[in-house]
Amino acid sequence: MGSDPLHQHLLSGCDWLLPTPVRFRSVDAWAELVRQGVLDAALISGLELNGARDADTSGLRLLELGSLPLELAVASRAGADKNRQPPTINAVLVPHRGLAPGLHHALLSRGLRLRTIGNSCSTPEQWLERLADGDLAMPIDPASCNADQWASGLLTLPMTPELRSPLWLLLPRTEGLTGVLTWTLEHLS
Repeated sequence: MGSDPLHQHLLSGCDWLLPTPVRFRSVDAWAELVRQGVLDAALISGLELNGARDADTSGLRLLELGSLPLELAVASRAGADKNRQPPTINAVLVPHRGLAPGLHHALLSRGLRLRTIGNSCSTPEQWLERLADGDLAMPIDPASCNADQWASGLLTLPMTPELRSPLWLLLPRTEGLTGVLTWTLEHLS
């Protein structure tokens, strides 16, 4: 099962799943990986479904799983909260617009300045390296700070107004779910 860095924490504890590279991909790219059988399923953001124009999900089905809150995460620094002042954020790191048009739109509508990072920055560790450079933030589900070791050192700040990311599972169009997908859906619920 594939996922991007914003949703990968939902699959932690699913030891029955084969590990896959955690990457931001367009809805069309996720759909093609599932359609071709490279992935059995993919967790995708509803922000991207809404932001993708003419996404080709033919031969596939979408299963709505709910929604997750997104907050801004910054690298925590020793002594950063001594004055209880929130850190200054000059820009929010986001993947290329072609990969996450819905996320771009949602963050821009909240008046946030965006800094696009290239496709070479795809692993959570690479995102952390960029955050360590200074006054940057990244969108994150606050639950990932407890579930993912890579995110445990991040400080989260709520967005106003709140931003929720609808979560969808992209599946092949078949009659029933395999045992693995059934177990995974039970875990996700």
